[in-house]
Amino acid sequence: MSSPSLSAESKNNQSVIVEVYKASIDYAKHLTTLCTGLIVILAAFVEKVFSTPIWKALVAVSIVGFTISILCGVFVHRTLAHSMAAGGKPVPGTDLAGKALVWMLFWFAIGILSLAVFAVRNLYR
Repeated sequence: MSSPSLSAESKNNQSVIVEVYKASIDYAKHLTTLCTGLIVILAAFVEKVFSTPIWKALVAVSIVGFTISILCGVFVHRTLAHSMAAGGKPVPGTDLAGKALVWMLFWFAIGILSLAVFAVRNLYR
């Protein structure tokens, strides 16, 4: 008698896992979009907004942070989408997807912080 309840519980767990994967993919997509937009804005406007910017290295750090964040997001999206296609079962790299999501947020924060410091330093000099 216990096997039908285990089967129902297993299906419920699989649906929860798939929902977590969907939320993680959406999170990665949003951060990737933000990072891409910020790279485009940085490339287009830094020299135009600040006539003689100082601490330009922070812009480079920001771009590197956003780029690494994008690469982590692509990995997360690809891995979790592949796992969802397998019915929520782990595929190679699924265990790394959670870590990549954390690294994605970390590098996004590095990019934002360095950009903020650059802006404040150049606005109040």
